[in-house]
Order: sequence, then C-alpha cells, then structure tokens
Amino acid sequence: MEPIGEYLKRIRKSSDTSLETVAAKTKINITYLIAIEEGRFNDLPGEVFVKGFLRSYAKCLGISEADVIDRYNQLRNETKETVPLENKAADLIQRAEAVNLDTKKITPIIGSAVVVFLIILAILFLRTEEPVKKAEKREDKKVKIENTEKAVEKAKDVIETPVQALNKKETEPAPQPKAEQIKKAKNSLTLVINAAEQSWLMITIDEKEKKDILLQPGEKINLKAEKSFLITLGNAGGVDIEFNGKKLEPFGPKGRVVSNILLTREKIGRKKAESAIKKETDMPKEKDKAEEVQPPLQDNQ
Repeated sequence: MEPIGEYLKRIRKSSDTSLETVAAKTKINITYLIAIEEGRFNDLPGEVFVKGFLRSYAKCLGISEADVIDRYNQLRNETKETVPLENKAADLIQRAEAVNLDTKKITPIIGSAVVVFLIILAILFLRTEEPVKKAEKREDKKVKIENTEKAVEKAKDVIETPVQALNKKETEPAPQPKAEQIKKAKNSLTLVINAAEQSWLMITIDEKEKKDILLQPGEKINLKAEKSFLITLGNAGGVDIEFNGKKLEPFGPKGRVVSNILLTREKIGRKKAESAIKKETDMPKEKDKAEEVQPPLQDNQ
C-alpha cells in the first residue's frame, strides 16, 4: 500500500494545492504538514494531534477522513515492534547471564550497559509522552478558562444589572414636586375653545398676556391662567367654550361679535355685568343688560 504521506502529497499535487494553502485552511503549521508527507510522524506532538492533523488535511483535500485514518493505523501496525523494548532488555540480560564468562570484570560492564539502556529507554518514553500530556492539559485548562469566563459574563448580565438598578434607585430619590407647583396646578384656571366655524379671538390672560388667534373649523386651543381670562369673540356662536371642565352656553348667535367676556374663579360673564353661567334648564337670554343701547345724552342749552 502507498505510504500515507506520499498518498496525501499525491492528492494535493493532483488538485494543484500548495502547502501554504493547506496550512492556511487547516491552521496546521507547515512544518508539521511536511513531516506528514515525508512520513516523519515521530516529529509530530503526539498520537492525538497526528490523527487530528490527518483528519483536517483529508477534509481540506476533499477525501475520506476515515480512509486516511485507516491508512495511518495500518502503517502504525506494520511498523510497530512485535516485542516491547522492555522484553528486549530482559532478553539481553538473559543472554549475558548465559554466556560463560570466566572473568568477573565483564559482568559489571554488561549490567551497566543494561542499566544505561533502560535509562535511555525511559527518557525516550517520557519525552514522547510529556508533550502530549502538556498539550492536553493546556487544552483542558483553556476550555475551563473559557467556560468560566462565559459563566461570569452571564452572571454579570443576570445579577449585576438588577443590583445596579436597585442601588441607583436607593441613592437617587425621586424628585418631589414643590408645594408651590402643586398649589398652582390645583388653583389654575383652564380654558378650552373648539371652533365649529372660522372664528377670531382676542384673549387676555391674567390681565397681562394677550393672544390674537384665528381658529379654522375643527381647531381648538387649550389655555391656563391663575386669575382670569378676558375674551372677545368675533363669532360668538361659532365656538364651543369649556371653562374649568364645564361647558358654557354660547355668548351670542353666529356671526356676532361679543367682547369683554370675563372668566374668573368667582364669576363668569360679561365684564361689569351679571354672571353668564346658565343652567341646562334655563333658556338663553336674547340680550344682556350691558348690551342694551343707551340713548345719547342731550346737552342742556
């Protein structure tokens, strides 16, 4: 059977793939790839890594991973020594004892040689196993560290966020509204005017702020005051007025201009006139006393 290294090299070259490309795709050091193709498996870190490299190499070339591993196992079985090195050492000792040596000088030499051989054998064995164990320990340690870091990050997301939010709530008390603001909000006057038709308005708020407004049909305004509203309506019947949550009856028919409508907490009506608050059962008055036309005064001659 074709050696595994030559087999992989032949497949690689037939697909016109360079070693650099294989190394980039498999993340395997190029020196290890060269050792595989040359059959120098003893130069690789260990049995576990060799099989991992072979699987990655086969996958990169698009060939069967199982076939490559079978070829490698067969190669190892063929080159494997049929007699362990320890048995060979024991056989050497038995042969040395069987030799008829008259002098006692040779026996210490043979014993020393056997001891040296066993020491060399042990050193080679330890050198082969130690890199594999170290690599496995590094991998296990790396996996444990990664798992621990992930667990810590999840714990931070689950635990620290509620704790931080709780601490923030405890250290930052909610702002309390000032007594003056609460008092003003309770004592403020509200005015809502809805336009059913085009209407012109002149509104004076608290005898200070004046607003000149033209409302189109469907538009409305919301205003607030502390003491009073003084209103002039350009189309008295074309608007609906709501004062402090109560709907007021029209102050006049459509198209009429009505001025000096005073709205306060104590009084609703025309300025210097009777209150304009009307109950639902009351009929609207045709004219307010303040609107009656007074005859001009004649000079006494």
